[in-house]
Amino acid sequence: MGRRQPERMKMPLNPGDIHRQEMMALESNIRREILDFIGFELMRLKDLGENLGIEDKDLDEQISILEKALLVKRYKDCCELTPRCVALLHQRDCYEWRR
Repeated sequence: MGRRQPERMKMPLNPGDIHRQEMMALESNIRREILDFIGFELMRLKDLGENLGIEDKDLDEQISILEKALLVKRYKDCCELTPRCVALLHQRDCYEWRR
């Protein structure tokens, strides 16, 4: 009988990887607009797309990038900024809330 291969554990992101993901996510004007529009609220993805004029497929791609960078938390049909995102944006003083 063959030996069972051990399951591979998913390695957590190291701080350097997280920082690179954040920088990549914040490079895009549209992703910064998305973060700005979400603000401190739980925002429906449909409303977000309509208000910013972004197609569902494109919005999903942008939210995925922000989510991978730990800047946005996505729920079923809503999303919100993570505490990490709020702190990062306030720390860098590069952000102006619209609301």
